[in-house]
Amino acid sequence: MFAHFEFKVLIFFIFQAAGAVAAIHAIMRPRSSQGAVAWALALALLPIVSLPFYLIFGAHRFLGYVRARRIRDTRLHQHLETAYTQSLKRGLVAREPSAAGKPIELLCRNVFTTGNSLKLLINSSEAYPEILAGVARAQRYILIQFYIFRYDAIGRDLIERLCDKSRSGLKVYFLLDEIGSHDFPKAALKKMKDCGIATAFFRTSRLHRGRMQINFRNHRKVLVIDGLHLFLGGLNIGEEYRGHQPKLRPWRDTHLSVEGPGALQGQLAFIEDWNWATGTVPEVDWQTALPPPGSQTMILGATGPVDEWDTARLLFIHAAQQASERFWIASPYLVPDEALMASFQLAVLRGVDVRILITSVTDNHFVAFAGLSYFNELISSGVKLYLYQKGFMHQKVFLVDSEVAVVGSANLDQRSLSLNFEVMAWVEDPGF
Repeated sequence: MFAHFEFKVLIFFIFQAAGAVAAIHAIMRPRSSQGAVAWALALALLPIVSLPFYLIFGAHRFLGYVRARRIRDTRLHQHLETAYTQSLKRGLVAREPSAAGKPIELLCRNVFTTGNSLKLLINSSEAYPEILAGVARAQRYILIQFYIFRYDAIGRDLIERLCDKSRSGLKVYFLLDEIGSHDFPKAALKKMKDCGIATAFFRTSRLHRGRMQINFRNHRKVLVIDGLHLFLGGLNIGEEYRGHQPKLRPWRDTHLSVEGPGALQGQLAFIEDWNWATGTVPEVDWQTALPPPGSQTMILGATGPVDEWDTARLLFIHAAQQASERFWIASPYLVPDEALMASFQLAVLRGVDVRILITSVTDNHFVAFAGLSYFNELISSGVKLYLYQKGFMHQKVFLVDSEVAVVGSANLDQRSLSLNFEVMAWVEDPGF
């Protein structure tokens, strides 16, 4: 009996010691102050419960993964640099960036391109037909990547069209996130492989492990047709995005069609992800269409947790700092940190009209409740907060004055800002 008691005491002290070490680790690792405090308290006060969760979910940056991904991306950029940069410099790179634009190029590791034709696609009723038409027009290859891809009516239809293209001799590369599309059926994967489609899952580890790793998710939604046409934005592939889920209808979302040299930047983002998932580089073309299809200026920011800088967060902060008249944000979720809150408050003090539109109908009550804690501080500082009432709003858009619009996959929450791979198109065009 006494020996059994001693064993329990020993286990208790081991957990306490391990919890204390983990609490120090949580504070020392780069993360938001809210996350650091929450983990430190939980690990110090209740290590028996919190320590296993911290070992699975708690590391903000897994340094081995970060180093490996950075090295691979750097080598890939070096491999592609000549073809990519030469193509963009054939009269298609925009004017030298302004003082405000230079940090954006450095953050995005890209250049502003002109000669683009951009089209907003509001909701699936506009986006899905355009996507299907783009697939139908493909002549050489298709790169397709979604965080969530349902094998339902729209998913089966798209896969059938991809298979038809593959059978006709086109190269088709199909990439899914292993968590977002965890229920994608094996039968559908086999069908695609049988018709010649190259398929892969994006994993935190390049080994076949890590199913429980919810960090470093690939939240991008990217479709590239022949290196000339790019689709990106908030829409995944599934019937719920058509508003067929009763609790979330109607579904409000925004997607973007890019024809022109900006499509090559989406192509580069896809190739980075594909190279990490498979160790291979797709066979693609880096030649842009001449003459260019339009005259609009944009740059693509493919952000993620392996970036040298906190790219997504800094893009939001930079936008707030540059705004002189308005800074309007639409995001389904609102979980900012101190730096973002301060940037909003400073913009208000400069006389900027800061508005944040979030959804009142939610698909994630935990995140929605977390957002509530910021409402009073935002409103009291002069930020205008709005709740979208007509169904579920899933778009990720922000506007700076009358010059800049940003459309992408990044939410205004800590996952998108720090832990997920995202993509955002920064457009400088008053008409757009």
